[in-house]
Amino acid sequence: MAIHRQSDSPGAEGLQRRLDAAHAALLRVHKTIIDHERTRYERARGSLSGPLEFLQLVLHDPWFAWLRPISELIAQIDAFTMSREPTEPQQGEAVLKQARDLLAPSESGSAFAREYSRAMQESPDVAIAHGQWRRAVELQ
Repeated sequence: MAIHRQSDSPGAEGLQRRLDAAHAALLRVHKTIIDHERTRYERARGSLSGPLEFLQLVLHDPWFAWLRPISELIAQIDAFTMSREPTEPQQGEAVLKQARDLLAPSESGSAFAREYSRAMQESPDVAIAHGQWRRAVELQ
């Protein structure tokens, strides 16, 4: 990924590293949650016929709707870092803040925060991925 920026300041390079680390950690969290939710779904509703059926469910079934904010955030980071237009560092910082705000599990928060909290409590793998995410964004 490369940030196209108006100036080649040292801060822009640091922002690039932070966005790359956040993106990689978000992808791990996303995959771990998807795997956990597939297992839950199949326990409740039966086995799926294959990856295409699963993809359709992730995209359209209400069971998986709560995952859309993290998917959209990953796409936002991709769009920001791949932009051919000059971008402002403040935009990148805003995306990172949005990521930190979104991945804040809470039993009394938004629908995503509540479901994320539940997934973390149910799955050690999700909790581990969350811990890796926190370390990735805090160490930058």
